[in-house]
Amino acid sequence: MTLFRTLSAVFVVGALLCASTAQGEELLHYWDMDTLEAGVPTDVAGGVATSENGTVTLNADYGEPYAGAGNALVTAHASPNYLVADVHDGTATAMDFGTGDFSYSYWSYDDSIVDADPRGPRIFDSLSGTTTGIQLGSNGSGVFNYRMDDDAGSHALSNSTLNALNQADGVWTHIAVNVGRTTGNAEIFFDGISQGTYDVSGLSGGISPTQDMQIGVINNGGGISGAQAAGLDDLAFYSGLLSQDNITALAAGEITPLGVGAVPEPSTLVLLALSLCGIVALRRRVA
Repeated sequence: MTLFRTLSAVFVVGALLCASTAQGEELLHYWDMDTLEAGVPTDVAGGVATSENGTVTLNADYGEPYAGAGNALVTAHASPNYLVADVHDGTATAMDFGTGDFSYSYWSYDDSIVDADPRGPRIFDSLSGTTTGIQLGSNGSGVFNYRMDDDAGSHALSNSTLNALNQADGVWTHIAVNVGRTTGNAEIFFDGISQGTYDVSGLSGGISPTQDMQIGVINNGGGISGAQAAGLDDLAFYSGLLSQDNITALAAGEITPLGVGAVPEPSTLVLLALSLCGIVALRRRVA
């Protein structure tokens, strides 16, 4: 009976702890910009329909963010190239983050030295005006600005706190953002290194798109106001928060977003190993 109780306790505690570590990031959507098939990207996770507006090309000036990354989405002033993801159809979609934690990551290339445009690159926009959704792109001079608007009428802007956060010019940069609704903080990472956090505790409602997501532009994707010559690759959204290990691996090009969450976190493996060690020790003691 003593052995049975001890083994049961080991399994229960291990299961509970492992369950808690398994509550991490889960890939929702992924656009790797590599290929088009009949005008539609073939590389979308999560079942979100997409339509193509513009072209996905490999810009000779940008190259690849890492070996084997493939093509990049390149936006431009006069005729912006961008993708439209069908995420707003009047019902909840997997882009409906509600009040839960979520995160995203991408590679971006800002060539403002070449195009003489000091604004940060336009990445995505699911906001219809100032309604509910998310938007990444700034009209400020080189300012990284991520905006979130919830269905309670509140919004949060990263540049209100991190106003000096600028992306490097002329190089590919990996960017990841963890939106911790449970902690009330959002954290931004450039090339795997934290750039600081900002307060999002003022968001009390759910976050979901009120228009289809435009990828590679903001403000309805039209002309100079919504587009900029910039590169974008491997855009991915997750439920839960990205671990530091995964952020580091993504920034190093060691994994793609499809590799995130594919293996247990180190803490989970350690717990399993400890549980097994405990079982072996108990068996030896009984014997």
